[in-house]
Amino acid sequence: MDVELRHLRCLVAIADAGSFTDAALALRVSQPAVSRTLAALEHALGVRLLRRTNREVVLTAAGERTLARARRVLAEVEDLAREARTGHGRLRVGHAWAAVGEHTVEFQRRWAARHPDVVLHLVRTNTATGGLAEGLCDLAIVRVPIDSHRFATERWRDSYQRSKGLDKVIEKSQREYNEMLQRRDQAELDERAARHGSPRR
Repeated sequence: MDVELRHLRCLVAIADAGSFTDAALALRVSQPAVSRTLAALEHALGVRLLRRTNREVVLTAAGERTLARARRVLAEVEDLAREARTGHGRLRVGHAWAAVGEHTVEFQRRWAARHPDVVLHLVRTNTATGGLAEGLCDLAIVRVPIDSHRFATERWRDSYQRSKGLDKVIEKSQREYNEMLQRRDQAELDERAARHGSPRR
């Protein structure tokens, strides 16, 4: 069985809502439908994603990883649809107020002036990775060191450099956006090649 977008939306809805009942309301389906969809996703992946008790729903370690990836996949699909409709892309930058703060407006102004065809979406979060590990953003500005083996990092020493470094952030953001497009295009080419090379049923 293949993983479908509805499976990913179901997992995200359960995680965000905190229960199967509330997820069903958010998705406008029945609770049994939510249970079946989640079961189908777990079967397709071959792992347990949630532990369900009488009081709460808890993500397993595999569920945490899958949720982060699901958010990224759904965000890319949303971006694809937006680009198809409007011709404009989107880049999500995670940050904590302490990491960007007073430079937020200036950051947005400079980005809009340089890249009017790419919408900059600032995601304010207090997670350790600025939303990267959770799949909430494409890059992040944080104040504490994060795992350099998992994420590419660049350090600024003080607020002055952070202010002067906005141009660097914009440059890195544009590079990340271009790399996102390249990864998506390559994935589409790989998928087409796989379909073309697979035997007909």
